[in-house]
Amino acid sequence: MTTLATNKWEQEIIHGERFRFGQNWKDFIGDKNGALQLDVACECLANSLFRGGIDTLRDISFLDIGCGSGLHSAAAIKLGAKEVIAIDYDQDSVECTKTLLKQLFGDTSRWQTKQFSILDSDSLQVLGQHDIVYSWGVLHHTGDLDTAIKNAAGLVKPNGYLFISLYYPTFLDFFWKREKRFYSKASKYMQRLIRSAWILKTRLSFLAKRRSFSKMVSEYREARGMDYFIDVHDWLGGYPYEPISESACIDKLEALGFTRVYSESLGSRLSLSSACNEFIFRKSPEAAQ
Repeated sequence: MTTLATNKWEQEIIHGERFRFGQNWKDFIGDKNGALQLDVACECLANSLFRGGIDTLRDISFLDIGCGSGLHSAAAIKLGAKEVIAIDYDQDSVECTKTLLKQLFGDTSRWQTKQFSILDSDSLQVLGQHDIVYSWGVLHHTGDLDTAIKNAAGLVKPNGYLFISLYYPTFLDFFWKREKRFYSKASKYMQRLIRSAWILKTRLSFLAKRRSFSKMVSEYREARGMDYFIDVHDWLGGYPYEPISESACIDKLEALGFTRVYSESLGSRLSLSSACNEFIFRKSPEAAQ
């Protein structure tokens, strides 16, 4: 059934105002990599839970904002979450997640998928509140990071946790915003040319440093449960794009009644391209609902 959200998303895709993230994920899952990398995703999620002081997902409700491929939702289910709700604004991502979860777990009441924009403040109540709200590398692609953070925070139960990772600012942000918008509008042929140039740059960089490019690609999959070449497409086309500094993110969440449990700053403003800072926040019992 066609929805208003689907119509709006399709129009933004047509006009080049949004990268088609979900199509990228479909290519990834379509090669059966998703199922093959579930154990890696489980290990990554378990490590994140450990950093937050969470021993188990049993009796835990888990909301995955920007579910993408569905791997994080699948990991939460496998680790024992009692309920997983996977949402994404990108209809392709919703379909991708639904396909993966059905493939791995069959039809069960433990999970559901929904096309939903985290910027839709008027409809947040339909999602309820959850013990863990998880949004990994997503909110900076909404086009309104401030509202996205605020709305995600509102979906956390008192004493619950918010797990987020967000791009840090670099001195080339002005360039990346323009490049990503151009790439999102470009033909598939032009996109391939840009990807080839980026990968060649990376190969030459590794050669100059006497490092193995092929080893990096192999370890990339093993460490992250992802494919390097899929991620290149995602990085070059990830529009909208809105980075935030570590201190600004912490200030925003503290103002909303959260306490930082863990954070890791992985980058520098002098970096050529951005990566994500990682955060875990806990909501105080007194925080406004």
